[in-house]
Amino acid sequence: MVSAERRRLGSTLGAGAGVAVDMASPPVASAAPRADSQRAANFEAARQASALRAVRSLSDSIASDSRGGSARRVGTRSFVQVDGVWTDVRLNAPNPPSRVTRVRPYGAAYFALLRALPELREPFALGDRVRVAGREAVIEVSPQGAETLPAGEIAALARGW
Repeated sequence: MVSAERRRLGSTLGAGAGVAVDMASPPVASAAPRADSQRAANFEAARQASALRAVRSLSDSIASDSRGGSARRVGTRSFVQVDGVWTDVRLNAPNPPSRVTRVRPYGAAYFALLRALPELREPFALGDRVRVAGREAVIEVSPQGAETLPAGEIAALARGW
């Protein structure tokens, strides 16, 4: 009965050294998983705050949150990566251009467009799959795109860009 009472109230070990041990409290090691989860939560909150500081516009914020993909700002344009395609967020606006011209990466049409529209250099540098919106047309870089385009079509794209 005395040992049960000692366990309930706690006991003092090394009374000469003045070290008290509470036998009823849980081990200190159980606090470690809580501390790890708190650290992980703090890290995630800091990561999200950093991403929000990097956002330069509301459309960047909406794009990165709603799509779950990556977002990048290139010059004056914002892009989100969805299913491996970097897409100009202007295509999410009401009434985006309906005319789409597809060109193969690094083909003759690709370089002809870069000569006619130098502002495409930065967006095209995102990768081999990019969709960029202009005023009247969308230019899509895709492995299924055209190798060449007639000079008249390139001139029309440049005029309507």
